[in-house]
Amino acid sequence: MMRFERLAFAAFLTMSGAEHTTAEPSSAWLRTQVGIVEQSPYPLYNSTEASGQYYALLLGYEDEVSPGVALKVRLPWIFAEVELPAGAIMETNLWGNPEVSAETDLAWNERTRLVMSLGLAFPPGHGGADLEKDYLENKALAIASAGGGWRDRELFERGRVSLTPAMRLEYRPVDNVALEVFFKASLMMRSDRSGSRESDAQHTRINDTGLYAVGGGRAEWNFWKQMSGAVEVWHSHAMQRTIEVPDIEAHRQLVIQPEAFMKISHYSIGASMTLPVGRPLGGSVVTGAVELTVLL
Repeated sequence: MMRFERLAFAAFLTMSGAEHTTAEPSSAWLRTQVGIVEQSPYPLYNSTEASGQYYALLLGYEDEVSPGVALKVRLPWIFAEVELPAGAIMETNLWGNPEVSAETDLAWNERTRLVMSLGLAFPPGHGGADLEKDYLENKALAIASAGGGWRDRELFERGRVSLTPAMRLEYRPVDNVALEVFFKASLMMRSDRSGSRESDAQHTRINDTGLYAVGGGRAEWNFWKQMSGAVEVWHSHAMQRTIEVPDIEAHRQLVIQPEAFMKISHYSIGASMTLPVGRPLGGSVVTGAVELTVLL
């Protein structure tokens, strides 16, 4: 089998893509991400942590279907080396949840605009929400989700359909500076409820629904010709957990992501780093991404 180190090296040589692009009639992106996750909370009574290394691809496409309205598609794929409780390491690869969303752009003036969207993500197959039944696959998805700071958890919740309204307010005080605040909330519902149960012995409850929210801000500065730098900060919070286990804290995480990128004609190339702050990951995640966006 191909080892993670080779995949990691290949990932940073791969063309990859960012999602924060200027408004265009259509665009496509391919984003590669490599990360190491240690002691990410995994709410299961007999295995409360998920650890390992992962390599992820995020394919996306966006097209303006009518003036001010765009249709966006995102499709994640993950390869992971998952550390098991006994010390063994197992490899797996799988698709995440494809997402289709509609986005509308409301320009208040030439320097301020409000972008609102509604996304629907769905699992590639039915079931899979039980963390015990699909143990290896769910741990791989949990590792990839934690590595990205749980910003796009709707793409990595196996066996769940997610409805995600979101908004983004953008403001340009001067031509070379862009400021942004964003918020989204995901309502996650089991796609197959036949496995819903409650165990008195282990006190593990697999909920039919969950509610998850992410909010933050972004500052971008164009400092030289096509070169730009940015800092993004967000806070994620499980308002209602999909799994409940005694003595396991509900997930909350603050993340800082510095990045740099260059725009040349119809291409945007960049790199970023995901840096968790405080509990529950405590800075034990190191995630790097190389990005390429192609405007069609």
